[in-house]
This record gives sequence, structure tokens and C-alpha cells, in this order.
Amino acid sequence: FDVDNDWEFLSSVPFADHNAMLDPACPDITGRVIEGLIASGVKPSHEAIRKGVQFLIKTQEADGSWYGRWGVDYIYGTFLALRGLEAAGESDREAHVLRAGEWLRSIQNADGGWGESCASYDNHTYTPAESTPSQTAWAVLGLIAGGDTTSESVRRGVEWMMHNQRPDGGWNLASLGKWKRKDGTMNEADSAPSDGYATGLAVLVLSRCQGASDATRKGVDWLRKDQRDSGRWFVRSLNNDKAHFITHAGTAYAVLGLHAAGALVVVELGLAARRVVHLGLSGVGDDPL
Repeated sequence: FDVDNDWEFLSSVPFADHNAMLDPACPDITGRVIEGLIASGVKPSHEAIRKGVQFLIKTQEADGSWYGRWGVDYIYGTFLALRGLEAAGESDREAHVLRAGEWLRSIQNADGGWGESCASYDNHTYTPAESTPSQTAWAVLGLIAGGDTTSESVRRGVEWMMHNQRPDGGWNLASLGKWKRKDGTMNEADSAPSDGYATGLAVLVLSRCQGASDATRKGVDWLRKDQRDSGRWFVRSLNNDKAHFITHAGTAYAVLGLHAAGALVVVELGLAARRVVHLGLSGVGDDPL
């Protein structure tokens, strides 16, 4: 995982762990880093930002999407690339931004949500699937980042999110898809509890589009009561129960959602932010199911 370690031939070495010897540059992480650097005070004119923007423009797929290495898959990459470009000050009239928005709108499911199969990785192209909360949230956030805040696609996506809110006020990541986990058990969305990852994302979207709606308040209430004493929002791994690195992402999305909700949780956010510092120090291995 060193800078410029792009020796792809290492992935063919027999002892390679699931052929992932490298962590190559990718659009999703690049978009995240650009957004994070800008939020930390780095100017859009900084060389690192400009080089990151050029990387995103260069790696855009022919259909207008971007590949996502750390989430499924082209919806994820496109959402984060667009957020990075927005943070860097790219005009929403640039061709690459417009093409990405058109692509997202073109793959919206008939029910108003978005979904993508893990088979996209094998097929090397977007492969449709049933709508899920997380992928719908990614798509709506991507459209918003690309300057689309009022289209029918955004409206229907938000309505899908609200319609699929669970009775407890949350949403769950397990609804991302059905597959066998490493222990042989099935990932079942219906029986899985709500979690910080999907709920934080949903609250982030609803706060941007609906403000202090009833659905937003219910999501915020779920986040406030479900935070653990350690400061984290536990998210069960979709793969195995040995490590729950997804808890880190879930905690980050929960804090982003609370922050987006503004005055609704301004006092709670201060406590949550302090607890998240503790999360970074303690890790996730001590958090039981």
C-alpha cells in the first residue's frame, strides 16, 4: 500500500491474498480525498487537488460513470467522483459532470430507487439489481453534487428512501444484496437490524432534500439512541464476523448524517464527535455482536 506501488504483476503471485497485493489509485478514494482535503482547508487551486481532478476526468468510463473499488460499484464510484469534483469547484456544466448525471438518471429503477449487483465486478460494467437504501442514497447524493437538485429522478429517489424507512426509524446495509457470507450463512436484509451506515446515509440525503421532515427526525432519533458507549455505530460485516471494518465507515456516515441534520442534533453531535475520536484509538475488534 505504498505510494505509486502499481506493479500489477504482483497480483499474479501464487501467495497473493485473493489477488489483492496492491491498493491501486481509484476514482472513489480519489473523490473522497479531494473532498476531505477541501474540507480541511486546502485550496482548490492546490496542485494535489488539480491533479486529483485530472485523474477523475481521465478515468471516467465511456458511459459517464466511474469505477468504485471500495463499494458496489459504478454507482459508488460515480457518487464519490462527483462529490470530489463539486468540492474542487468544478462547474456542473462541464461535460464530464453532465455525462455522469445522465448516466445516473438512465439507470434508475422503475420503483424510483437504484441498485447494482456485485456481478458488476466480474462483468466489468454496471449490472442492475433491485433498489437498495445505500445505493439509492449514493445516486441521489451524486446527482445533487452534479447540480441536479430538482429533477424527477431526485424526487423519486427521495420518495423511495422515505417509503423504505424501517419501523424503528432506520435503514440497514444488509439490504445491499443477498449473498452467502464466509461462514455459509445468508445475508438476509429482512432480519438484519438497522445500522449506522445506511441510516447515516439516508439522513444525509433527507437532510439535503427534505430538511426537518418526519422521516429525517425519525432517522436522527434512531442514530442518537443507537450509538454505543464506545462512540461507534456498530455495523455487522457483510462478509464475516472476525472484523467489522465497516463499523468505521458506518460511524463516519452516522456523524455526517447528524451534521447534515443541523440544529436538530447540534448538542448530540459534539458528544458524538468526541466519541468518534475514541473509536479511532480503540479499533473495532473489541466490539461484540
